[in-house]
Amino acid sequence: EYDITESEFSYRYGLTDRLTIGIIIPYYWYKTDVKEAKVDTSNATLGINPDFGQPGDPYGVPIIPVSVGGIQNDDLMTAFMQDLLVNDFGYERIETWSDSGIGDIKIGGRYQYFRNDNWRLAFTGGLQLPTGQIDDPDNLMDLGFGSGAYALLFNFNNDYTAFQNLILDATVRYELYLPAEETLRITRDPNSPITPFKEEVTRDFGDIFELELSGDYSFSKFFSFGLLYQFGYGWEDNISGTPGVDYSGLEDESGYTEHIYIVSLTYSTISSFVEKGTGIPFVAQIAYRNRFAGTDNINASQYIGLNLIAYF
Repeated sequence: EYDITESEFSYRYGLTDRLTIGIIIPYYWYKTDVKEAKVDTSNATLGINPDFGQPGDPYGVPIIPVSVGGIQNDDLMTAFMQDLLVNDFGYERIETWSDSGIGDIKIGGRYQYFRNDNWRLAFTGGLQLPTGQIDDPDNLMDLGFGSGAYALLFNFNNDYTAFQNLILDATVRYELYLPAEETLRITRDPNSPITPFKEEVTRDFGDIFELELSGDYSFSKFFSFGLLYQFGYGWEDNISGTPGVDYSGLEDESGYTEHIYIVSLTYSTISSFVEKGTGIPFVAQIAYRNRFAGTDNINASQYIGLNLIAYF
């Protein structure tokens, strides 16, 4: 079970009424809560050798067939496999893990290149810095805070405002990742991550394309209702390193597609603050997010999120 808390500090400064520059600094609290890690031996044909290490042991190995005396024991086999992971493969034990830290920092600017009574069109460009701690190749339970690679960020924001109290938006997003050095476990099958082979390779993350379509309807000065659909597509990673080594197990299934919808209810004091110049400008939002379809390592998931945004 994953427990994830995310916070984000951003600073934005308007150089003109059309051009804004800024920085986004994320900070994460992650926890992988392992309720139970157990090997089920009820249908095993192999078991623990009860005489292993003792004088007169006829087999000399820790695991033997059940038919010749191997013992089916969940606790003993689990302990054996945990020790095998640590001593023979160099992994951490499979157990609860938690950590916190800064994610990848983003810097950039947004330019509103067109606006009239019906349209507001803007381009946002930026650079993502690899400031977040990456995934540990020796820990199967940890989560990375960052990608470990620089990325160029491109966003095209298109708002249609012809309808009263309703804003329709179409956003096109593209993230172009640059190659980076990273130490990875080398496996031939992405669904079998346990391997003793580890190597520093050059990893070129697959670029990411996203399309968002949304509508926000304000039914009062303070409250609005939102509906968003997002399509995401990620290209496969490209791994290079030692000549002749097969890295296809790291590249296969590293790309993805995903389909997400979000329904939200938002309370905002921004318009009131702009009109009166008093009070505290903030936004409180509750949202239901559902990733209902995807491919490769994208799983269906749902959650309810509470977002609190304060402006200073």
